[in-house]
Amino acid sequence: MLLLIALAAAADAAPLVVDISGMPPQLKLIRAEVAKNGWAITCEGRSGEEGVLRLSAPAGVPSQKLRDFLDDRSRVGSGEWVDGFGGEPLPESCDHAPPVAHGDNIKQRVLEAGLPSEVESSLPIARDCGYSEAVIRPWREGDIGGVTKPKSEEWVSLDAGADASDRLGPLVCFMQMRMHVLRPEPGPLPWAPPRN
Repeated sequence: MLLLIALAAAADAAPLVVDISGMPPQLKLIRAEVAKNGWAITCEGRSGEEGVLRLSAPAGVPSQKLRDFLDDRSRVGSGEWVDGFGGEPLPESCDHAPPVAHGDNIKQRVLEAGLPSEVESSLPIARDCGYSEAVIRPWREGDIGGVTKPKSEEWVSLDAGADASDRLGPLVCFMQMRMHVLRPEPGPLPWAPPRN
């Protein structure tokens, strides 16, 4: 009975148009979802240093799948504009104003710290997400506020190479992709273009 209700709700789902932003690794995974679910990309734009894809899903199951994708807390993509056009016709462009950081504006260079074996796999993720100057260096006291390194361990820090706190696109990308990808064996990241 529950399945029938879910199928009926999916069949009634209206068409859906969404603009979603992300850095290249995130957009590659979103494009794979588009292909898998029968959605269309109808526009490509920019939001600061992030790319924007306008996704369109026809009414019924594809539209419901897109809504489910947007509701999935583990999905990738940092900004989204869902039916956020105020009943107005869709704008031709899918360019959006870049995200702005709010809060204490604490400067942060270090993306991650810990044992070398734990941190090393994050360096290519940071670089693919836009931190081209990222490096792994020895831990310095104060790298991450409120964190004290155990005296018996040798820690390293993944330094973004510049202030990371005001670059929301790369920061969200790094956090999502770091959690999204479990790399059971060494090798290229699943979203990375071939390196020469």
